[in-house]
Amino acid sequence: MEENKINAEAKASIKALRKCINKVNPVTGYQAKLKNDIEYINCELESKDIEQLINCNKVISANYGYLLVKKGFIPMLECDIRERGYDWNLENLKQMRNSLETELLVGAVSSSIGEAGFEYLAEKLFGMR
Repeated sequence: MEENKINAEAKASIKALRKCINKVNPVTGYQAKLKNDIEYINCELESKDIEQLINCNKVISANYGYLLVKKGFIPMLECDIRERGYDWNLENLKQMRNSLETELLVGAVSSSIGEAGFEYLAEKLFGMR
């Protein structure tokens, strides 16, 4: 019973996060790329095709290797990715998507705070509105 409650809460949290991601208006080219690649991952996850999952793992790893390594991912060759099989590729993509979503949200919040902070300083220090 407790496990079902935890799973339901996790699913609700993921659903809320997805809605938030959809509402993010990218401020930078990097944020726009993150948002597009998150959508790319979502499409590939829905396909259920092992070759598409493998290819998506390769593409996302190549595009965000620096970020993913910081998040604990280990760079792998295609043969190693392929060897891991369907379930691993599916879960790995989900984890990559989560990392990209976090990066996008943090960037969007930072941009908003930066703009708000600048407006505040301009108003307080220079009397600008």
